[in-house]
Amino acid sequence: MIAVLVVLVVLLPILIYGAGRAGWRQRSVNRILSAAETDDMELLGNSMRKKTVNRTTVQGDSALHLAYYANERNAIENLRAYGADEHLRNKLGLTPRDMAALAVTESQLQQCIRYLDRDGYWRSSKEAYGVYLQLRETPPRIFNPAVVREVLEACHRRELLILAIKVGKTGSQEKLAEALDAFGNKPMAEDYLNAGSPFLREAAQRWAQSHNYRIFTTPGGPRVVWGQF
Repeated sequence: MIAVLVVLVVLLPILIYGAGRAGWRQRSVNRILSAAETDDMELLGNSMRKKTVNRTTVQGDSALHLAYYANERNAIENLRAYGADEHLRNKLGLTPRDMAALAVTESQLQQCIRYLDRDGYWRSSKEAYGVYLQLRETPPRIFNPAVVREVLEACHRRELLILAIKVGKTGSQEKLAEALDAFGNKPMAEDYLNAGSPFLREAAQRWAQSHNYRIFTTPGGPRVVWGQF
């Protein structure tokens, strides 16, 4: 008990400081973005002179990242004029310009999962197919971070993971396995088991073993197949 109290005494100030600093960084970046949106040239000029125009959040996003993500054209032009770095990469490895593509891809994911039911069947294959093809054409460096960000949202998580399996993007299997470990349940594990991907099958088996579940192959052929519509 005493050891636990000692750990709390040591760690609590560190955690509070870290949370406070993260909030401060976010507010600072938001102020720069707001100045760019509202043509506050005085604040932008001060940011350029103090070299804070490229200050980032804990996720590594600068005001220019956020402006591109929100498609705020006026803010983008103002930030570029005042020295914002267009080559700065956030913790996902994305430049500010990449964030525009990320926003589009997230929107496409949200649109496409509306056409999927929880068991992986298309409600409207005709309407879904066009969006699906666009996602297939999306580069992995954009698609995979979009899936990671969207899977953190609790709504329609299983449908999102099914969609990612159907798209079958290079490099996404590791992220899908991490999502199963973090948010998985038995139906998700069986989706992975039957998807035709050895990597996902092993991930499903590991998940089932660690959670004391028995999972089964789907009779009559799988409905969720890696890289197939």
